[in-house]
Amino acid sequence: VLLSNNLVKCQTCAKTVYKVEELQADGVIYYKTCFRCTHCNNVLKLENYASMEGKLYCKVITYPTNDFNLKFRSL
Repeated sequence: VLLSNNLVKCQTCAKTVYKVEELQADGVIYYKTCFRCTHCNNVLKLENYASMEGKLYCKVITYPTNDFNLKFRSL
């Protein structure tokens, strides 16, 4: 979220994020520590995340439904 005075808010915690603290994924700004897997809550890195339907996930998580796995692997 970009504010009028060029301050950016974290998508997760809504606090102001300064350039040195930010991580940007899929056009969204996060604090590095707020960039977490929806399923297991582990902190993610750009190399080990995937997003589906606006949610963040670890690439190594195995999910219970084949339909989800097929969609997820294609990312």
